Parts: sequence; C-alpha cells; structure tokens
Amino acid sequence: MAIDIPKSGIDAVGDMVSWGGHFCLFYETKEDLLDALVSYCKLGLERGEYCLWIVAEPLTIEQARRALQKVVPDLDHCLAKSSIEIIASRDLFLQGGTFDDKRVAATMQEKLVSTSGKGYTGVRVTGDTSWLTNKDWAHFCKLEESINGLIGDQRLSVLCTYPLSECGPFEILDTVRTHQFAIARRSGGWDIIETATLKRAKAEIARLNEELEQRVAERTAQLTQASAALHEAQTGLAHVNRVATMGQLAASIAHEIKQPIAVAVGSAEAAFNWLGKRPPALEEVRQALSRVVDAGTQATDFIERIRDLYKKAPPRKDPFKINEAVLEIIALTRGEVLKNKVSVQTQLGDSLPLVQGDRVQLQQVMLNLIINAVEAMTCISDGSRQLLIGTRKDASGGVLVTVQDSGPGLSPDSLDRLFDAFYTTKPGGMGMGLSICRSIVEAHGGRLWTASHDGPGATFQFTLPTQGRVTRERGKPPGFPSTEQIDRRQPKLERSEWYDLCRDMNWRFKYVSEAEVFPEALSQSHGIPAAAWWTWDEPYKISYGEYVRNQAEKDAAVYSVRSAIVRSRLFENLDPGWKSAIILHYGAITMPEYLASIGEARMGRFGRAAAWRNMALFGTLDEVRHGQIQLSFPHALLNKEPRFDWAHKSHHTNEWGVIAIRHFFDDVFTSNDAVSTALQLSFTVETGFTNLQFLGMAADAMETGDVAFGALISSIQTDEARHAQQGEPTLRVLIQQGKKAEAQRLIDVAFWRSWRVFAFLTGMSMDYYTPLEHRRMSFKEFMLDWIVKQFTDQFRDLGLERPWYWKLFLQELDWLHHSYHLGVWFKRPTVWWNPDAGVSVAEREWLEAKYPGWHDRFGTYWHTIAENVRRGTIGHTHQETLLSVCNICQLPVCSPTVGAPPRQVTHNGRVYTFCSDPCKWIFAQNPARYAGHLSIVDRFVAGHIQPPDMAGVRAYMGLSPAEQGDDAMNYAWAFEQQQPAAASAG
Repeated sequence: MAIDIPKSGIDAVGDMVSWGGHFCLFYETKEDLLDALVSYCKLGLERGEYCLWIVAEPLTIEQARRALQKVVPDLDHCLAKSSIEIIASRDLFLQGGTFDDKRVAATMQEKLVSTSGKGYTGVRVTGDTSWLTNKDWAHFCKLEESINGLIGDQRLSVLCTYPLSECGPFEILDTVRTHQFAIARRSGGWDIIETATLKRAKAEIARLNEELEQRVAERTAQLTQASAALHEAQTGLAHVNRVATMGQLAASIAHEIKQPIAVAVGSAEAAFNWLGKRPPALEEVRQALSRVVDAGTQATDFIERIRDLYKKAPPRKDPFKINEAVLEIIALTRGEVLKNKVSVQTQLGDSLPLVQGDRVQLQQVMLNLIINAVEAMTCISDGSRQLLIGTRKDASGGVLVTVQDSGPGLSPDSLDRLFDAFYTTKPGGMGMGLSICRSIVEAHGGRLWTASHDGPGATFQFTLPTQGRVTRERGKPPGFPSTEQIDRRQPKLERSEWYDLCRDMNWRFKYVSEAEVFPEALSQSHGIPAAAWWTWDEPYKISYGEYVRNQAEKDAAVYSVRSAIVRSRLFENLDPGWKSAIILHYGAITMPEYLASIGEARMGRFGRAAAWRNMALFGTLDEVRHGQIQLSFPHALLNKEPRFDWAHKSHHTNEWGVIAIRHFFDDVFTSNDAVSTALQLSFTVETGFTNLQFLGMAADAMETGDVAFGALISSIQTDEARHAQQGEPTLRVLIQQGKKAEAQRLIDVAFWRSWRVFAFLTGMSMDYYTPLEHRRMSFKEFMLDWIVKQFTDQFRDLGLERPWYWKLFLQELDWLHHSYHLGVWFKRPTVWWNPDAGVSVAEREWLEAKYPGWHDRFGTYWHTIAENVRRGTIGHTHQETLLSVCNICQLPVCSPTVGAPPRQVTHNGRVYTFCSDPCKWIFAQNPARYAGHLSIVDRFVAGHIQPPDMAGVRAYMGLSPAEQGDDAMNYAWAFEQQQPAAASAG
C-alpha cells in the first residue's frame, strides 16, 4: 500500500516533512523568504490542501499575493473559495496589541476545526516571526511547543520562518529545540539543522524488528544471528540517545570543568606569591602546587567520565560502587538543575554491595531519569521543584535506586505504555529514552518500574543485582564481621518504615495543659485543635544521619574552594562593582542568618506538630551553618579588603541600612511566634525570595568569575530549599481550619516588607553593581520571571488572593530600586561598601532599554552629578543632611513623582512618617508592635547623635574614615566621551 507523504515544495527539504510535521526556516533576505514560501504554498494548492499564510514585515499581504499569483494563475479563484488565506501577523498574534500564546493556540485550533469536513487533502500553515520582541520570546516558545501537541498525527504541516538578523545563538537554540528540524537559506544556498540521527535510528530499529520477525518465521536456524544484529542496533540506539542527552548538558559540563580550573589557577598564583617571599615559603608553595595537581586530576577525571559517556564501546561487566556512579551523574547535571531552579536531595544507603554491570550504560539510565524529572517540573512553581535521589538494599539483596520528583506526576492513561518504544508524553520527544532504560536494566538482570508515593510527582525505581561476594572492609582485621554480616544478624528497617513513627511524637499531655506547653504568644495556634495540627506533613523528608552526611560533603567541597581562592589573586581581579555587591551582601545577610536560627528554633520548640518541630531543628542547624560559613569566607579576605569586617560588625552598629535590615528581620522571625514565622519567613521570605535569589546570585557569581561566592551561595541554597518547606504545610492547616484571612494578612505584611529590602539589596546589585557584560537579565525581568511567577502560582494553588497592593508593587518594579540606588550613592560616606554608580554611557543605554523613560526620570540627575565631578566640585554630590526615612521599612522615603506629600499618622502624640500606603497599613495592623522604635532620623531629632552634624552621624553609625564608602569606579564613568546633553538627559 502506498504511503501518502506530503512534499514540502522546498527542494532542500524533499520528503523529510510528514503529516504532523513542524519545521522552521531561517532566512536572510525577503527574496529568500518569498522563494521558499511561494513554492510551499503552490504545492499545497496543487495537492488540494488548505493553505494559511501569515505574513509580517518585510512582506505585506499584497506582495505575497502578487508573488504567488505568478506561479498560481488561478489564485483569485483559490482565494475566493478560501482554499488559501493570506493574513497579517498582527491579526492573529497581536489582537488587542498584546501577544497571548493560549489565545493564539485556541484560534489555530478553531481554524483547524473549521476546515475539517470540507474535502481538503490536508492543511499546511506558514507564519513569520519578524514582529516578535524579546518580552514575548518565552511565551512564543511555549506556543511553538503547544503546536507540537496540537498537530499530533493530523494531516497538517507547519512551517515557521525566522529572520536570521533578529536571532542570536540562544534564540536559534530555542527555535531548533521546538521544531522537528530547521533549514536555513543563506547566500543562495541551503543548510539543514535537524536531529536526523534519532529518526534514522527509529527507522533502522523498525526495519530490524520487521526483518527479525520474518526471519524467525522463515528460518529459525538464523535466530542467533538476527538477535545479535538486533542487540547491536539497540546498543547503537542507546549510544545515540546517550549522546543526544549529553548535548542538553553542555552548560553543566562547562561549569563543572571551569571550577577546578579556577582553583588550579588561583593556587598557581598563590604559589608564585609564596615564591616571591624572601626567603621563599616553600611549604606553602608545596601545598599550593598540591592543590593545582588535585584540581587538575579532578578536571581530568571529569573529562574522562564525559568521554566514557560519549564513547561507543561494547558493554562491560565490572563491579563498581553505585553511590559513586550516582554522585557523578548528579555533578554532571548540576548546571541543568540550577538553571531550572530544582532543589536536589540525596538519600544514599551505607555499605551497599558492589554492583556488577556496565557503569556507563547504568549511568545513562540515571541520567535519563534525572533529566526527565527536571523537565517534568518546569511547568510547576519554581520553589516547589524538588528532586530526591536515593539508593538502598532491596529485599533480594540487590540494590534499589529511586528517582522521585515533585512534578505534575503521571496520568493513569500513560502508565501501561510508558516504557513502550516511540511512546512519549513530551512535545517533540522520540519516546525512546525510557524504553532504552528498561532494556539496559533488564539486560543487567534488574527491573525498572514506576512506583506510587504520597504527594505530587512521579517516582521511578530500578533494581540491580550485586557482585555476589563479600569483600573485607578497609580498616577491619581478618575475622572481624563485616557491616553486611552484622546487618544480616540485625536486620534494619528501611527509613520509610520507621521515619513517621519516630518523627510524629505528638503527645496528649496529662500533667500540664496544651496552653502551658504551647503558649499562644509563642505558638499562635489561632484556636486550631491539636489533632488538626498533627496532619502537618512536609513533602521531602530526611533523617539526622542523612542530614549530617550531606552537610559534611557540602562543607568539605565549599571550604576546599575557599582554601584555594584565598591564596590566589582571583578576588583582586574581580570587577569593583561586583566586589561592592558581595561586601554589601556579607554585611547585610551574615548576622541575620544567625538570627534566623532563633526563628527556626522557636518553631522547633513551639511548632504545634512533631513533624514541623523536627524539620525546624534541621532549619536551625542550617541557619547556624549559614552564619558560620558567611563569616569564614569574608574573614579569609580581610587582608585584601578590610570592609569584609562588616560581615560581623554591621549588626552591632547603628548604620542606617543595618537599622532597616535589622528592623525587618526582627519583625519576621527574631521576635515572631511559630505560626507567623512559618508563613512570613519560610513561605514568603525563603520560598518566595531568597531561595530564588540565591539561585540567581550563584549563576551571576560564576558568570563574573567569582568561584568562591558562587560555591558558597549554591551550598546555602540547597539548605534553604529544604527547610523552607515549613511554610506551605502550616499555611494549608490554617486554610483548612478556616483561618485564611489571618494567613492572608500575615503574608501580605511579609511580602511588602520583603519586597522593600529585596529592592534595596538585590535591585542595586543586579542593575548597577553586576558588570554590564555579565547581566543576564534586569532586576525587573528577574522579578517578573521568577518571583512574581512563583508567588502567582502559589497563591493560585493554595486558594489565596494576591495582596491588595499588587498593582502598586508591579508599578514600583520600574522605579523603586533606581531611587534607592541614587539615594545610596548620594549617601555613600554613610555605607560600608563603595556604591557603583553604574551609569557609563553603555550602562545608561542598557538601563533605558530595560526601563523605558529611565533617562527622563533618573538620567538627568546623573548628568548633573557627572558635570559636578568633571568640574572638581565633588562636594556638591554629597548629602549634608539625613533623608526622611519610613517608620516601618526604615528606608528612604521615595516617590515616583517629585514633591509628593509624605504619608503621616499621629499615634499617642507622636508623628510617624511612611513611604507608602502598604507601610502605613502595616503600622495600623499592630501599632503597639512598631510604635516604640526610633528611626535614624528620630534618633537625630531626639539628640542621640552628637555632635548633631553629618560627622556625628557617621561616628554614630560606627563608620571610620577608612570604612566610609566612595564611588566604586573612582568616578571614571563621569569622564567618558559624553553623548549630547539631550540624549544624556533623556
């Protein structure tokens, strides 16, 4: 029977397009575009298909019609009977002036339905993307992905066209990823960009299977030969799948190689420094060179592992340690995990027997399962992306490996076909990964399956046989029983069998009352009965032994980086603005990490459920560790920059920024009850802000070459993701018990307070202190793409409302942190870091592009400042009075309009000033909580600061002349070649 394969009409493509095809064309000129699309539509009309041509600049509807009429003489007739429609892109993609991928997908679905039953042999669609802007790019990629699901196996082909001049490397990668293949028209020739290897492999395996069935029926004697051929094809397919998966991990591989290289370079520089001493410090040189060797060995070993995964070699059967193999794959996928904001937890069993098999093939199974899990979680809230990887002995004496995610889970309809070849639930997927994984595991005598578990997500497990012999453990004398022998004498329960029993120590008190054990002032139970609190349950669990092992491994890794970096010149080579960002970070965040342990400990004692108290104690240990590690790193750099002393000193001073930060942290956890802390610290600050902030900061640090800070922040972020779990279960109990209004109020207070501090700390660092060439996105883009999306998803999922001031918050994304930055730079002698003006010519243009109107609103101030600097009147750029500050956030009162009146309230005869309506509202919620505090301005007026001038203010703040801030770039930006005044002013 002949197979109806639609031809594209484009010579370079030939018969590659099948029904359900979705491909793209990159073009350089309008002529190239017309040449391809005219042929594409002409052939569709000749074959009796319905054609839809969506045009955009540089083409017009009339130009497209004239070009097509030259080769389709009866085009007018085709247009009249609607066999072809030529429409403008704005009428489909930009209805109402905005792009909505869901609306466009629905419109296309309606169009397909309307053409069915009209006798067309098929449908072909082409649309151009020259109208597409950066802000709509991510949503358009989602539309492209939804098209893959929309067309399925329908008699439909879709050709999307992209102008090469508008596409950078990342856009090209995104485009190729969302299409089955791509073609490029350049300089009159054709290039084809496609993943044809897997397609050929699919055809080859189908051919071999058919051939095998025929040969088994015809000649049983050749069964062995056919089986060998099939095995070879499956091995080749597995290799193709492995290489294709590795291609997704290019960024991870680069990151893992870059880190030991950076350590080696830093250690080598340290060795040169020690050699320059008189006499040379030979012992220090030896240690530094030893670290160079270790780092080189680490990089070599990693490259060898990558080479093994890429190499096509016959299967082997060697004994190896499964935990080592798992950790290597986790390291390999670390970049992909960070990019997708996934938190990884491991629960690796102790004293596991050696596994017998092909290490590379079994690592391929783990790699596929981890990548599948990460991809499955891309559709859920960022802070909820949790990946658990575990190993343990199974009942048969083998090894059980588990990969569990918190994604949307598996639909019941897919379970029976999940491991079938060519069955996939992913748009553009080939459906070979899990089929290959099962084949590999079964070839090793194991089994791969999906398992059920409590909560969201999917769990995959597989078993592997062991080497089958017991080797004597290192350090134990002959005749001494091994751990495995002891385990056989004293069988141990699996963690899942004992964990809940040991954790849920919820008691009914006999000699004291509930109110005495859990005072309302410290627990704030809101009248909810004890039994209701006992339903509290965290998604991801960990035992103390597992916790200690994980933390020990992380500390060993991060402190080794610290040891190498401190002896190098990597810090000296960092951009001055980035140095200011990390000095600001350490001074603002280090001591609050210690303070957070107070809030965690309060939940650990007064949380109303044993499971909650258990997790809070891990949080307490985490926060103590975070304080220690963020004191250790800056302490090691004191000899390079004395301001790092402020990591410890800052919160023992009355510096105005520290007062603001201290007021915030005291409010949300130091002086808070257990329930309020869970909602305000865990749910709002950690899940919604700092967890995502640390992911972004770690990536920015690596981009700028700050390996030490990147390693530090990555190490902290995984802890934050774990103990931040306390917020959501607490919130669910409150909502289920009818306390939604109380929960909403607590979150509304914490979100606004967090936003203020976040704009102050992170906004300045991202848009002004990070070197321009390393800025991956603006602060506003980060807030919208990460923070706003995170909270919007959580509010929706939990049935909460967005805070009442949400519209005001979104408006402030355009201006608030710019105002804070300008004010900090004016007050630079009153801060402990060197503020980076960040207003070079190139940076101003970047700011205007990211924040249209920046020139008019802020550029005029910087233009005047630059003129003062050039004239030598730098004194005019210093503030000689204190700015008005808010009595809630303690930050400068800023307004989007000049001359806006302050918001003031009189309470018990004292006047309080607020920067915004939400800050005023927060004060009104609990005046007794806030009324006694004195802002820096209140203290000045009350006579606490003597002498009452700016010199007295700086002394009161604890700033010595050497610690007072100045411009990070020594005002070099003010002397750049200036643009015309009009451009600089807006």
